[in-house]
Amino acid sequence: MQKYIREVFSDYELNSNLKNALIENINLYKKTNSIQINIISTMPIGIVDIADFEKYIEERFKVNKAFINVKYE
Repeated sequence: MQKYIREVFSDYELNSNLKNALIENINLYKKTNSIQINIISTMPIGIVDIADFEKYIEERFKVNKAFINVKYE
């Protein structure tokens, strides 16, 4: 079952199309201490919004790097 970003990360304040994107999957890599989130969107998402969300993920989960991959339908 896929969920929206606004449902999973309800504490993250955002006013962009990113909140309406579906989370396809999340991968955590222990060796590199990084996280990868694949999302699906029907609307364009700004690069600044993606960068801000990556920074939020890094701080929240205490990982070295967060990667957000966007797939458009």
